Parts: sequence; structure tokens; C-alpha cells
Amino acid sequence: MPKRGGRNNRRNNQGNPRSRIGKKVEEEIEEVIDDLTHRGRGRRRRGDDDDPNRSRQDDEQRKALERKVDERLNAFDEETRDKSARDAILARGGGGGQVKQLGHYADMSVRELAELAETGSAEEKRWAEKALKIIKRAEHYRDKQRGSG
Repeated sequence: MPKRGGRNNRRNNQGNPRSRIGKKVEEEIEEVIDDLTHRGRGRRRRGDDDDPNRSRQDDEQRKALERKVDERLNAFDEETRDKSARDAILARGGGGGQVKQLGHYADMSVRELAELAETGSAEEKRWAEKALKIIKRAEHYRDKQRGSG
């Protein structure tokens, strides 16, 4: 019985195993992957290369972010800003319970927490803000324990 000329025969005869739709989908997937990877970020997006004001906008955004971070850091002295959250709490008189509340954020510096509070995801922002509040309140905790609060 001879073979019928079905889909498989057409593919083999044409030498091209993918359809036009398959090629289109593959191209779209590759473009999305390039946009999502660090290497392709910003390079292949349409319009980015044509915008001469792009670097100026980036500088303005960076400066605005730095201002916001500095505003958050105003509550801390220069020494505390570069300490880890754990050390900052203990230096201000806080206890281990406060450090334990922070979880893995206790190992980050106060400056990193301030930056995370501005740039992180919603969950990261919430935890970073909570950590900064705990650090600020550590001094109050110390005074309360001594009976002068």
C-alpha cells in the first residue's frame, strides 16, 4: 500500500519542519527572553537607542532615588548607616528579640535596607520599612527596660 501524502510527507519534502506560525512564535519567545535576561535588557527594546534624553532621565531617576534614601537615613548617625541591622539594634540598646524579628534582613546594612525600602518589591519594601522602624525604636526599648521611659 503506498504512503498517503499527509502532513509528515509535506514536511519532509519541503525540508522545513516548522510552519510559519511556529517560526513567528519562536521569534517572539526569543525576543521576550532577550528582554528579560540581563544581557538583553534595554538593548533590543524598540525606541531605547533613539532617545537622546535617556541618560539624562536615568541620572534624574538615580538622583531622586538617592534623595529618598538619604531622607530615610536622616534618622541615623553616620556610624549606624553602614552597620548591619543586627549591630545597629544592639548598639542602640535593643535586644535579641528585635533582631530575631528581622530574619535574614538583620544581616543587611541600614543603608541597604533604606535602598530596599525604595526599590524593592512590595514585600521587600514592607520588611525593609519594618526593619528600619525596629532599629529606630531600639533606643526606646532600652530606655523602657531601664525604667526611664
